[in-house]
Formats: sequence, C-alpha cells, structure tokens
Amino acid sequence: MTIRPGDVVAPFPASLPQASYATMSLGFGISKDDWSLEFFAENLTNKRPELFKSGNDGELRVTTSRPYTAGLRMSYKM
Repeated sequence: MTIRPGDVVAPFPASLPQASYATMSLGFGISKDDWSLEFFAENLTNKRPELFKSGNDGELRVTTSRPYTAGLRMSYKM
C-alpha cells in the first residue's frame, strides 16, 4: 500500500492486547569432579506466541518467542 500526501492514516494503538500462552522447557545434566555436561530443550511444543505487539511508529510490529531450541552445554571449573 502506498501512502500519498493528504492520505488519512489511522494510527495503531501504542500497545495491543495479546493472548495468554505457556511454553515447556527441560534440562538435565551430570557432573564429575570439575566437569559438567547438560542437555537442554526450550519451547518443546514449538509454539510461537506473540510476546509484544506495538504500533507506535505507525506500523504494526510483533515480537514472537524463539522456536524449538535444543543443545548441549559442557563446562569445566578452573
């Protein structure tokens, strides 16, 4: 959509209502002496809830959560 001089533009509200949501994450690990190893998984259901909605600059912007993420952490205490 192109906006031309003289067009009437209806602004968005500064913040907009959002639906409630829940996410599920897990993590477990083992350690021995100075070493530790941890497996983690975040957002197991891969939901993409809207964390923030804003229109205060004239354009609707929506921030969503990160998608399903899994990984392995390894650490060593010095």
